[in-house]
Amino acid sequence: MVSKGPVTTFLCLLLGAFTRGASTQQAFTVEPNNITVLEGAVAILQCVVDNPSGVVQWVKDGLLLGPDTNIPSFPRYSMTGDPSKGEHHLRIVDSRLADDGDYECQAGRSKESPGIVSHTALLSVLVPPKTPVFKEYEANSTVTWVAGVEYMVTCSAGDAKPAAEISFSKGGSPLPDVSHQVHSGSSEKLSSTIAMLRVTPQSLDNGKRLVCAATNEAVSAAVVAGFTMNILFPPQPPTIEGYKRPEIKAGETLKLICISLSGNPLATLQWLKNGNVVSTSWETEDASGASRSLLTLSIKPEDNGAQLRCEAMNQVSPLPLVASVTLRVVFLPTEVSILGSSSTPENKQISLSCSTTPSNPPVQLRWWLGWRELTTTEVTVTKAAHGGTVTVSNLTHMARREENGLPLTCEAFNEVVLFTRSTSLPLSVKYPPQKVWIEAPHPDSRFRAGTKVRLTCFASGGNPAPRLVWIKDTKSLKEGTQVASGKIVSKELILTTSPSDNLAIYRCNASNDGKSPALTAQTRLRIQYAPSIRSLGDPVYVDLGATAELVCVANANPILAGMFQWTWLGAEERSLEELELEPEASGAVGRLRIRGARQAQAGLYECRVDNGLPPPARGSARLIVRFKPEIEKGMGLGKVAMPGDGSSPAILLCRAQGVPSVQFSWAKNGAALHPDNPRYTERTWHEGTWHSSTLTIANVSAMHDYATFTCRASNALGTDKLDIQLLSTSPPDPPTGLKVVSVTHNSATLEWIPGFDGGLPQRFLIRYRWPGAPSALYMDVFPAQTSAFTLTGLSPATPYSIGVSAHNTLGESAQGPSVTVTTAELPLEELPVVEPEAPKTEAPSLPPALIGGLSALGALLLLSNAALLVCLLRRRQAWAGVREETKER
Repeated sequence: MVSKGPVTTFLCLLLGAFTRGASTQQAFTVEPNNITVLEGAVAILQCVVDNPSGVVQWVKDGLLLGPDTNIPSFPRYSMTGDPSKGEHHLRIVDSRLADDGDYECQAGRSKESPGIVSHTALLSVLVPPKTPVFKEYEANSTVTWVAGVEYMVTCSAGDAKPAAEISFSKGGSPLPDVSHQVHSGSSEKLSSTIAMLRVTPQSLDNGKRLVCAATNEAVSAAVVAGFTMNILFPPQPPTIEGYKRPEIKAGETLKLICISLSGNPLATLQWLKNGNVVSTSWETEDASGASRSLLTLSIKPEDNGAQLRCEAMNQVSPLPLVASVTLRVVFLPTEVSILGSSSTPENKQISLSCSTTPSNPPVQLRWWLGWRELTTTEVTVTKAAHGGTVTVSNLTHMARREENGLPLTCEAFNEVVLFTRSTSLPLSVKYPPQKVWIEAPHPDSRFRAGTKVRLTCFASGGNPAPRLVWIKDTKSLKEGTQVASGKIVSKELILTTSPSDNLAIYRCNASNDGKSPALTAQTRLRIQYAPSIRSLGDPVYVDLGATAELVCVANANPILAGMFQWTWLGAEERSLEELELEPEASGAVGRLRIRGARQAQAGLYECRVDNGLPPPARGSARLIVRFKPEIEKGMGLGKVAMPGDGSSPAILLCRAQGVPSVQFSWAKNGAALHPDNPRYTERTWHEGTWHSSTLTIANVSAMHDYATFTCRASNALGTDKLDIQLLSTSPPDPPTGLKVVSVTHNSATLEWIPGFDGGLPQRFLIRYRWPGAPSALYMDVFPAQTSAFTLTGLSPATPYSIGVSAHNTLGESAQGPSVTVTTAELPLEELPVVEPEAPKTEAPSLPPALIGGLSALGALLLLSNAALLVCLLRRRQAWAGVREETKER
C-alpha cells in the first residue's frame, strides 16, 4: 500500500533529485484528468510515461491495483495502450457506483530512475433516478377524484446521483405549483427526492394523465410515472322533449324523452308522476355524453293536471336536477247511462235519471221518446275528479199503453268538441194476460213408462208477453221453449213418462207482472213402469263375526211378490247357500242378511228386481268385512342382508292384509324412527285389502344399520308386527320342506322351500346316493333360483337318499333335510323280447363243413338266449328283494 499526499510527492521528488544522473529519467507525458461517466458506460483514465523503467500500476483510493494488465482483483478493470510507447491507460467497463473515487498512475523506481506518481484524478459515476413512485396511488392506474376537491399527490424518485429533480404535468402541460422537494441520501453516494403536489381537479381534467417526471445529469430524458384521472362531476340539468301542444286527448299515447348531457358518470334518470316513480329505465350514449329516458303514457282522464317530472343525478350530485311538465287532458264521457226502470203499469208515472261519466269540458243532455223530445227534465252539473264535470238530467213521464215498445233515449252532446253519445232503452207499459188453456190426452188414458206424451199450454194477451211455467205437483219445470205467435204464446212440454209421472198433476201458470194473480190450467197422468232401484246401501261394513244386511229398495208399478233376486259377483261362482246367506223381501224392500260375517263373504253382491215390465233393474253393493291387520310372514321375510360398507341402500318390505286401511310405522331396535332422518325413506301403497310399506335405508353402514327393524301394521281393529333383521351378506340358509312330487322308473320330481339367500342370488345343489354307491352324486338345479327340479337318469326299482343345499358367492349352506325315494319298476313294454324258435324247413344240401359251422353257431345262439333269460329272472328277484327290504326299513 503506497500512501498518496504531500509527503509521498516530496519524497519522490527528493529521490529523483538525488538520483539524477547521466541516465534518462522516467516522467509522465500524460497524466489522468477528472472524468464523469454514466452508470454502465466505459471509463478510460489516461496515463503515458516517458522512458519508463519501473513497474507501472494504478492506485484507487490508495489501493494498488497491481502491474498485471488484466488486474485480476477487478475483472472489469484493465490497462490498455501500447506499453512500448509508455501508454498505461486504465479502462473500466460497465461503470458502477462502486467505481466512483480517486485514481493515480504510478511508475515504480528502478536503477535508472526514481518512482513517480501522477496527480490524483476523480472518476465520478452518474446514476439515473429510478422510476418515480406515488405514495397514495398505483402507477398506470385510474384514480377517481371529485371535481373541485383538493387532493395531495406525493411522488418519490430514489437511488440517483446526483439527486433527482421532480416535476409534475397534467395532460401534457407542466404544473409549476409543486409544494416542495426533499432530497435525502438513500445510501453513501445515492440520493432520493420526494415532491408533493396539491391539485384541485376540474371536470375538464377527466381522462387526462397526471405525470411525475424525475431527471438528473445521468439521463437525457426524464424518467416518468403517472396515472389517469377519472374526475367525477355532476350532469347538466335535464330537458324534456315531446310535449308541444297545450292539451292532449284521453286515449292518445304520449311519448316524452328526458335528456341529460355531460356528467361523470353519466346521469341516472327517473320519471315521477305526481311524486310517484313510474319509470327507472334509461340508456346512455358515451360517444355523445348523454343519458336518455323514454316515458310512454296512455293518457287517461285522471291524468288531467298531472305533473310529470324527470330527475337526473349521479353519485356526486348534491340534489337531483329536475325538469317537469303539467298535463292538460281533454276527455269526453266514456258512458251515458239511464238509471231507473222504464217498465211500468199503464197510466203510471215513471222517473228516470240520465248521467254521464266525468268529462272536460262539460256536455249537455236531452231526452227523446221515439222521435219526440221530452222536456219535463231537471239538469244539474257538478265538479268531478281530475278537473272534470258530471252532468245529470232527471225525467218524469206518464206512461200510456200505446207508448209500449217506443225507445226512450238520453243524448249527450258538446258543440265545441263536436261530440255526441247516447243510450236508450225501450219503454215497457205492462198489462196482464187474458186467457190460458192446455191441450193434453184424455184423462182416462193409461201409459207405460217410457211413452212420450205431448202437453201444450196456450195464453193470450198481456204485456209483457206472459211467461208460461209448467209445474209438476209443486215443482216448477224448466223443460220446453216458449213460442210467441202474434198475441198468443205457447209452451210445449214433451214427456218421456217415468214412474214419477204416475198420478202426477201438471199445471200451467201464465203471468207477466208478478202482481196480478196467475192464470192456471191443469191435467193428470196414469203410468205403469218397470222397476228401478231407489236405494242400495253401498258399501256395507261389518266387523268380523258380526251381523249385517244389504237392503235393496225398489220403485215399481206394479209391485209383485218374489221380484227380488240376490247374486254373488265374486271371481268364483258361489251360491247363497254356500255363503250361508239369507235373502228375504217385504213389499218394495229386499234384504240379504249376513250372520257371523267371515272374510270369505266379503265382496260384491247384485240385487235384481223384475216385476214383469222389462227391463229388470240391477244394482250392486259391496260387503266389506273389517278385520285387524295380518302381516305376511314366512321363510326369508324376516331377514335382509346388505354389505355394510356404505355403498348400497337396503329395502325392507312389509305386507299386511286388513280392513279398514292399514297404517304402518317402523322402529329400529324398539325405538321409533325419526320422521326427519334423511337416511330413512318410507313409502306406503294399497291394493284392495292388501297394504304394503317399504323402508329404504340409504348407504347401509355395518356400525349404524345392522339392527332389528320392526314393522307395525295397525288399523282401528288391532295391530300386528314383524321383526326384520338387517345383517351382513352371508352364505344362504339351508332349504326346508323337501318333498317328492312324483316318481318314475328313472326320475324323481322334487320341491322344497328356499331359505334366506344371505342377501345374494342363490343356487341349489341336489345330492343323491343309492345303496352300494361308492359316493354321492351331485346335480346343479337349473334354472338357478327355481325351487323345483326333476332328477333324471335314475335306475328302476332302486332306493335313493336325496338332499338339497343352497350356495351363493359367499359359500354353501348346511345340508337341508333329506328324503328317501324308490324309483318304479321298469315297464313291461321296455323289457327285452326273446323271439321264439323258427320252424324247421327242408334245407338245401350244403357241404358238410358248412353244415357243421352253422350248427355250432345255432347252438351258441340258443345258449346265449337261455343265459340272458336266466339273468333277467334273477335280476327281477333281486329287485323284488330290495323293494321288500326297503319297505321293512
